[in-house]
Amino acid sequence: MVLSPQVRRERLSGAIDAIPLDQISAALSDNIVIPASEMDRSPYVLGNRKGSLFSSSNDELFHRGSWSGDVQQYDIIRPGRDYVDPETGTVLGIEGKLVGSAAILERDGDQATLRVNDVEEEIRQGDRLIPSAGNRIDANYFPRPPAFDISARMLDIAGGRTVGGKYDTIVINRGSSDRLRSGDLLALQKPDIVVDDMVGKASVGQRFKRSLGFDNDNIATFDGEKYASVLIYRVFDNTSLGIILSADDEVRVEDRVITP
Repeated sequence: MVLSPQVRRERLSGAIDAIPLDQISAALSDNIVIPASEMDRSPYVLGNRKGSLFSSSNDELFHRGSWSGDVQQYDIIRPGRDYVDPETGTVLGIEGKLVGSAAILERDGDQATLRVNDVEEEIRQGDRLIPSAGNRIDANYFPRPPAFDISARMLDIAGGRTVGGKYDTIVINRGSSDRLRSGDLLALQKPDIVVDDMVGKASVGQRFKRSLGFDNDNIATFDGEKYASVLIYRVFDNTSLGIILSADDEVRVEDRVITP
């Protein structure tokens, strides 16, 4: 007997044990989503004491902007793409790519000198500063479906791709304002399936309207297949980041994100 590979399917709403951070940490993104108004107000990199174009660990950076009270530690963020809600056309925020961190050495009015603590990649003129959030990720996740219905859309898959898979990060257009929390377990659902009912009888008027493309009475719509599970691990006001824990098929940006 010849055996062939088969997909094992399980209910997405089944209980899932706690997920230790060290099992998924390498796949989690340090990126954030920042409201456009907050990005505009944040301090920015002017240059460094060496006069070079790029900066790295232990370099002293010159900055200018509006500073946050007594905050001493800052994350260095590179502005990326705008995240536009596909349902409303509203800009929900700007991608912020973490490139390093720094601490204030001196401050005078809107100007400040900071020393770079660590870098993810070389720091450039125009990179922005936001107060450091430290470790934004919980040590353990206890996945649970939210106790209410969520119907969301993907804004991005792992850095601008339209197709992804297991352990990729996705950005969705729902956040804390929609009651989402870190640890919420959601499902991915393929687009609805539309079937043309050619069996049911139609009246002469319906057939005429159908021929002109105006009659939808013969159209039946069925929910798309739920085929993947997503763990929400970082939540902002209007957006969230989630990691794909399992998937029976390719993940596509047009697929919906829903309560299991």
